[in-house]
Amino acid sequence: MLDVLSERAAAVFSIPAEAAFRTLLSLLVVYLCTSLPVFLWGVKKLLQKVQGSKVSAGTATDSSAAGSECTVPSASDAASLIAARRSIFPKDFTGQKVDRSVVEAMLEAANWAPTHGKTEPWRFVVLGRAAQEELLDLSLKVLERDCTPEEFTKKRAKIEGKRKSAFSKATYMIAICMKRHAIPGKEMPEWEEVCAVACAVQNMWLSMTAHGAAGYWSSWYTEARESLDVKQFLGLDEEDKCMGVFMVGHCADPGCYRSKRQSIADKVTWRV
Repeated sequence: MLDVLSERAAAVFSIPAEAAFRTLLSLLVVYLCTSLPVFLWGVKKLLQKVQGSKVSAGTATDSSAAGSECTVPSASDAASLIAARRSIFPKDFTGQKVDRSVVEAMLEAANWAPTHGKTEPWRFVVLGRAAQEELLDLSLKVLERDCTPEEFTKKRAKIEGKRKSAFSKATYMIAICMKRHAIPGKEMPEWEEVCAVACAVQNMWLSMTAHGAAGYWSSWYTEARESLDVKQFLGLDEEDKCMGVFMVGHCADPGCYRSKRQSIADKVTWRV
């Protein structure tokens, strides 16, 4: 094609064909040198735009998937659930069994409590009927050893009475424990770890309420709760703490447990 163009250019401009060929070749080189970079830049921008669209679409899909896994309830729903939580005495349990999946959901909720230093110090030991009886028998042995005869006689009578009328109606007892050094070499203030466990219990309690089950957090019997005997029974070290026992069951009419609070305005001071 350059040969044809050279001949025509030579005829029009009255110059030798060879000179016309060299001139056209030079013009072609100049054109390519100036236009090709612009062309390549355009291609690059187009590819970046296409790639960016794919990333955005992927991110939107991932975000949508994450959102579907963790749906935030409305403020009114959250407030209603919190206000519906009740401490229901085991004597008012029906004896109806609570499904294990409910307890597993409760424990998963507990695991999302706030924790300074991410130590996650909460530990739970779930006790079925046989293990509950073991804990009761062990607690009586500790009380007999560590209390005066008069104190032990009174406490034993209460425990044996509750064993038949209340404790036997609980599907599960969950020992609430605090691991003092959940992460070796990382020690947070003890009060912060205790607060973290208490927050975990509140999470657990709210989940239980949402599932329609009933619960009661018992501080248990001080001498037994703080004894090395019970700690060993629960698989704890001496420095760890047992913070009571959470009892899980069913209540036919949770609404019979009415509750009210004094105005929050009397408990808050604003300095703004």
